[in-house]
Amino acid sequence: MRFLKQSVAGLSQRFPNRRLLLQKVATFAQFLLYVGTGFTVIYLSFDFNESIIALIGGTVAVSIGFAIKDLVASFIAGIMIMIDRPFQVGDRITFGGEYGDITAIGLRSVRIRTLDRTLVTVPNSEFASLQLENFAQRDQIRFYTVLGLRYETTAEQLRFVLVELKKLLVAHPKV
Repeated sequence: MRFLKQSVAGLSQRFPNRRLLLQKVATFAQFLLYVGTGFTVIYLSFDFNESIIALIGGTVAVSIGFAIKDLVASFIAGIMIMIDRPFQVGDRITFGGEYGDITAIGLRSVRIRTLDRTLVTVPNSEFASLQLENFAQRDQIRFYTVLGLRYETTAEQLRFVLVELKKLLVAHPKV
């Protein structure tokens, strides 16, 4: 076990952005090692027929598979999100008709703080299937506004407003 933790520590120093992924992989490998050790001890301790062990192992594997299929789907989607990097922590996105800022990206879920300050946790398997718009990746932002004037505005006043507005926009360096 110490070897796995030292390996993860060494790799996470070389690849600091992948530290969480490496920790989860090491934890999963440790889990598999414990399960394999348990089955080996049971097999060697008791005089079971191999077909009974295979039947019990198959039944347990199918049961666990059905129980954790959503977790595995979110885990795989989390790995793909970490590899693909369509967004980072702090980016503002739209997802499923909502706006929000990414606060955390995990292997199982993504946490988003919406504009009304609600923290939403979306499983990665669902998040990967949503259409996302990342505002941090835009190179320009279209500013669309409606300028309202009173109905009593004369033609001369309207020309004056248009000339002054044009001067203001032309003088601004980002327009």
